[in-house]
Amino acid sequence: KLLIPIDKKPRILALTSSGKVALVRWEFAGKNPGHIYRFLPNGLDGENIIQLLNVPNENNLSLGLLSSDGRFKRLGIEEVIDLSGRASTMVKLKEGVSLTSAVICINDGILLIISDIGRILKLTIEKENLPVMGKLAQGPMTMKLIPGENLIGAISFKGNGMESIVLGTKYGSLLKIDINKIRVCRKGDLGEMCLSLNEKKSQKE
Repeated sequence: KLLIPIDKKPRILALTSSGKVALVRWEFAGKNPGHIYRFLPNGLDGENIIQLLNVPNENNLSLGLLSSDGRFKRLGIEEVIDLSGRASTMVKLKEGVSLTSAVICINDGILLIISDIGRILKLTIEKENLPVMGKLAQGPMTMKLIPGENLIGAISFKGNGMESIVLGTKYGSLLKIDINKIRVCRKGDLGEMCLSLNEKKSQKE
């Protein structure tokens, strides 16, 4: 993962598939670079790191966690930036469920959840729709999956900060999607199919 841009003293989070989160001790990397696990607490030994996130120095932020069963949970950012030299479990996952993606959420921003058949669920980031929850909560069912469908990940941005996204398929196709044409949904809604019938075979990686 390449993280740019970052502040002089960035706050970089490492997230694992089991729902654990820790701050990367980046200050040691310049003089003594090496494997990412060298800069993480011992509590993450052997964990599968799925994502690195740079936390901006802004207000009204939260950490969004998307699990493989379609649940999405928001945590207050203070829950994670106060971690000092230790890892902590930030979401309670059922057996067979893993953390798929994590995003930094901005209040009143937009969240897109995307599946491997090209279905997109567009949500407004607000407490009524996506409430901030405690550490061990599972989070509400946000995107119901049909048999054989899998989640790819999530994207979060300011409400007026993006007009389109590009979906890349495992066959090498790039599909530009106009976000403004996707309707805003509530959690549990079906969202919209953003691939034509001829494109469904080119599922996103």
